[in-house]
Amino acid sequence: MILLDKPPGPTSHQTVAWVKQILEIPKAAHSGTLDPQVTGVLPLGLGEGTK
Repeated sequence: MILLDKPPGPTSHQTVAWVKQILEIPKAAHSGTLDPQVTGVLPLGLGEGTK
């Protein structure tokens, strides 16, 4: 699990896709949705941490 400071602009889904691409991992998920216009902490589960 990582805590990401999401910038304003991208959706939570776009942010997860970006993290998966950067870390070259097949599985990641966010634990809640942040509005695209706001910034804030977005908890992400990685790999087995998505369950």
